[in-house]
Parts: sequence; structure tokens; C-alpha cells
Amino acid sequence: MNNKELAYLADLASVVADGVTICTHPRAISAFFDNLSEERLAEICDGYATKDKESLYVAINVCLKTGRLPSKAMMSDIADNVKKHCKSEFYKDEYIDTIKLPNVKSGDLTLAYATYAKDEIFQYDMPLVDPPALRLGYFDEDVSFPAIYEGNMPWVSACPSEINSMSGSLSEVSGKVLVLGLGLGYYPFIASQKSNVCEITIVEINSGIIDIFTRYVLPQFPMKQKIKIVCADAIKYMASVKKGEYDYCFADIWEGAEDGADRYIAIKKYEAQLHGTKFSYWIEDEIKRYLGDEI
Repeated sequence: MNNKELAYLADLASVVADGVTICTHPRAISAFFDNLSEERLAEICDGYATKDKESLYVAINVCLKTGRLPSKAMMSDIADNVKKHCKSEFYKDEYIDTIKLPNVKSGDLTLAYATYAKDEIFQYDMPLVDPPALRLGYFDEDVSFPAIYEGNMPWVSACPSEINSMSGSLSEVSGKVLVLGLGLGYYPFIASQKSNVCEITIVEINSGIIDIFTRYVLPQFPMKQKIKIVCADAIKYMASVKKGEYDYCFADIWEGAEDGADRYIAIKKYEAQLHGTKFSYWIEDEIKRYLGDEI
């Protein structure tokens, strides 16, 4: 990914984060393409004729919000990764289906539901690098999902990007598990449902998060007896972990690659010492790209 492509994806991600809704009514899509010549479509997107028309329509209109269009190749890749999500399918997720939350405030933290409106654009997974593209999604109806707010700002939520970015690690977790970072407990919830996971120790530094979780979320876990919570700094806690104490460790104590880089490096040092424990890190690929030659 060159600097120009990286800059464009950063601008596009910022536009999406600020809020974009694209009407996907069939009449709107039809009218849009009726007003574009074949020549203009060829200028905008490689292989436009083979694209799903709704996905291409969404990709072009979201990109236009940046004030410019990407290269034809990048537009093609963005369109290929646009995904229409089904509300009923999303609600079948075990965590979403099981955990029902009150709207409560504890200190500066608020447990509530966040919402994606119908046709609101969001990133449903981490960006692709080769070829470079954002993975843009939208729902066919309004959708709500659990979230924790710090003040007025969303701190963590059980949204599609969070769920999808954990799926790889959750497919391989087993045995005695150490989870660094609690959030809303999505990772330990799914892990605890697995028959080959016998116990889960969660390390979380924020006592307010622990209080909200233990009062309102953990009681709804079908396998809550597998869960133990420790209030501690995750990196300092690693110094007390003994070789063979855990079979698997999942670290998620950062919001993104930039703030996670130093913490990732710190935990990696313990990985080298704790042979027999398999380590997994949230958005590890993104952190590695951010660090470049530093690792």
C-alpha cells in the first residue's frame, strides 16, 4: 500500500466514522446508474460491469463523500468488499441473542445500546492491505447492540467489526485461557461456550468496567462458572504468570494500532518466556504494520 492509497483510506475511514447514510432503495440505485454513462463508469471502476450494482453504488457514493474518488483499482476492491448485513442474522449471534442490558450509569460509564440506522455505513472488519480497501457494511433495518459509553463517547460495543475481528482467535482458543482486557465480555462469553475451554481468567484495570460487567452482564453468561476476574494492570499481571499456567492468552487492551504498539511489544516479551502458552492479539496485523521495522 503506497502513501497515496493509505492517505485516501484514512480520509475515507474518517468520513465513515463521522456518519454516512446511503439510501439503497432500488429506485435510488436505478436512477444513479441511469445518469452515468458506460464511459464514466469505466473511468471510475475497473470491471464495473461484473460488480454487484448495489455494492458498486454504495462504494461510489461513500467515496464521493471524501470529495474525490480513488484509483479505478481501489474503487473496484472497495466495491468488492461492500457487504449488506441482515438484521435477523446479526441477532442470531450467541452474545447478541443472550445478553440483554438495562440502561444504567456508573460513574462516568454508561451501559446502553448503540444503533446503526438502516443504510448507515460502517466498517464491518479491519481494512484490507493487499489489495487495499475498507470493508464497508450497512444493515437492511435499524439494528441495536450493547455498548459502554465513557461520558458521551462510545468506549466499546458488540458491533460487527468487534465481533469479526475476534473470530479468528475464538476459533482456536482452548484449555485454560487468560484474557487481557474485559470490555463487554464478548470474547470470554463465546470462549466459555466452547467445551474445550475449562476456565477463563480476565484481567481488567478499570474497576468501573468490572463493576458494570459483574452486576449486569456476567449473570447472563450460561457458563459463568468458568469466569474469574482480576482487577489489575494487564502487563504487570503478566510478570506473575508462570510457565504452563495458561494454555491460551488473548490480549485486547488497546483501542487501535497507535496506542496498542507499546503494549503489544511489552506483552510479546512475555510470550517469548511462556513456552506452551499460545498468544493471540487483537488487530495484531494492523499493529505490526504500524510498527514496521521496529519489531
